[in-house]
Amino acid sequence: MKPTMRCRHLPAVALLLAGLTAGSPAQASAAEPCAGRHWVGVWAASPGWATTPGLTDQSVRLIVEPTLGGRLVRIRLSNRFGTRPVTFASASVGLHEEGAALTPGTLRRLRFHGRPQAVVPPGQEVVSDSVRLHFRAFTDLAVSFHVRGASGPVTEHLFGQQFSYTTAAGAGDHSADESASAFTRPIGTRPFLTDVEVRASKRVGAVVTIGDSITDGVLSTPGANARYPDFLARRLAARGRPRLSVQNAGIGSNRVLSPSGAPWGGPPALERVEDDVIDQAGVTDVILMEGTNDIGHSFDPAALAKASPVVAGLRRLVSRLHAAGIRVIVGTQLPAKGVSPVGLHGSPPAIAERNKINAWIRRATPGDGVVDFHAALRDPADPDRLLPAFDGGDKLHPSDAGYRAMAAAVPLRLLRGPACGPPIRLRADPRRAVAGASRRYMFHATVGRGTRRRPLQRATVWFAGRTLLTGRRGRAAVTLRLADAGRYPARVSRRGYGRGRATVVVRRP
Repeated sequence: MKPTMRCRHLPAVALLLAGLTAGSPAQASAAEPCAGRHWVGVWAASPGWATTPGLTDQSVRLIVEPTLGGRLVRIRLSNRFGTRPVTFASASVGLHEEGAALTPGTLRRLRFHGRPQAVVPPGQEVVSDSVRLHFRAFTDLAVSFHVRGASGPVTEHLFGQQFSYTTAAGAGDHSADESASAFTRPIGTRPFLTDVEVRASKRVGAVVTIGDSITDGVLSTPGANARYPDFLARRLAARGRPRLSVQNAGIGSNRVLSPSGAPWGGPPALERVEDDVIDQAGVTDVILMEGTNDIGHSFDPAALAKASPVVAGLRRLVSRLHAAGIRVIVGTQLPAKGVSPVGLHGSPPAIAERNKINAWIRRATPGDGVVDFHAALRDPADPDRLLPAFDGGDKLHPSDAGYRAMAAAVPLRLLRGPACGPPIRLRADPRRAVAGASRRYMFHATVGRGTRRRPLQRATVWFAGRTLLTGRRGRAAVTLRLADAGRYPARVSRRGYGRGRATVVVRRP
C-alpha cells in the first residue's frame, strides 16, 4: 500500500463547525461489512508542541509496545509542529531485545512510496510502506530512523515513560544497526513517531484513550508499560477475544478548552481531536477523560475555568466523535485534594468545580457510557483525595496500582469494536422538542428492509445520559426534561447487529 503525506492538523474553526453536524445523514446507521482487512493502530503517542531544539545528522531508536500483534506493519512520522522540512533518510522496524539492541534477524528496512527516504514539510506527516514482520501483542518493537541534516524544532511526545535512544549528533545513519553500540544516549521522549499500525481483520477495532497526564501515565514506572491504557489493553486481550487494540492519546498538561500553559501540553482537546483520535486507523471506541487541567493547572485563580464551560467543551467533543461514528465513554476526573506543587488542582474552588463536572458526567453525559474513575480511586475516608495506595506521590497522578485500578474500573461491555451484522434502524418520537418541557421520548428499533422489517428486542439505547432496553415490540421509553437547546443523539446497539442512531432536536422556548 502506498503511503500518504498530508496535513492532519485542522483549524479550530473547522473542528467547531464539524462538531455541529452530529446525527447528519452521512453518519447513518448502516454497519460497515466486516469481511476483509484494514489498517488498525496498535500504538500511538500524541505530540505536544515542538520543545526540543533539534536533531542533527542523528539516528533515533524508539522502543514501543504494540497492544495487538500482526504480520504486516507500517509507521507514521510527523512534522506537525516543525518549522522546516525534516529529511528522514532511512527507517526500520524490528523486534526489541534489550537496551537499544534488536533481536538478530528481525530488522526490516522501511520505505516511503518505494523510496528509502522521505522529506516531510512542516505541518505534515508521512506513512511508510508496509513490511512483513510477525509479532505478538505486547512484544516490544524498535522503530529506528535517521534524520539527515538539522531537523529544527522536534515534533514529539514529551512523557514517554519508556527508555529509548539516540546516537550522538553527527553520528550519521545507524537505523539498520542491530547492535546497540551507536545508540549511546537514552531519552524519555517520543520524537516524530506518532503511530504504529498493522493490517488486521475488519472485525478488529481500536480504542483511543484521550486525556491529559493521567491518561499519559505520568509517575508510572518507566519501562514497565504501567499506564492505565496499557493495563486496559491486557484486560481486553485476557478475555480471549482480542478484537480491540488500545491507542494512548494522552498529553501531559493538556486541556479541553485552551492551550496548555506548559510548553509540552499541546493544542487543547477541541483542536487536536481530529488528528489524535478521529484520524487514528481503525478507531471505533473512545474513552474521554479530560478537564482537570482547565480547572486546576495554574497558580492564578483568575486563569482557571469553571465547570460550565468545561462541560460545554466535553459536550462538543462527544458530539464531534459521534458525528464521526465513534462510540464515546466518558470518564470522571480523579480526586486531587492536597496536590503539591502542581497548580491549584487541590484547592477548594477546584475541588468544587471538579465535583460539578463529575456529577454532570454521572447523570447527564451525552456519551455512550461512563467510567467512574473518581469512585474507583478515591479515599472512602476523604472522597476528594486519592486513596494513599493509589497515589503516585503528588496526590494527583496515580501509582502503578492506581493505574491498574483505573483500567479495572472500565466496564469492558461498553467497548464494542466494529459494528458487524445487519444495521439497526432507530426512530425517535418525538424528533423535536422544546427545552425545559418534560416529555416522554419513545425509541423504536427495527432490523430488516421493506416488508421484512421487524422489531428488535433486547437492544440497548443510549439517550441523554440514560441507558434503556427495548422490549418485545422493539420499543424503549423515558420521560425527561431536557433543559438545554441543541441536538441530542440517541444510539442503539445489540451484539450481532450493526449500530443505529437518531437525533432529537431541542429548541429554545
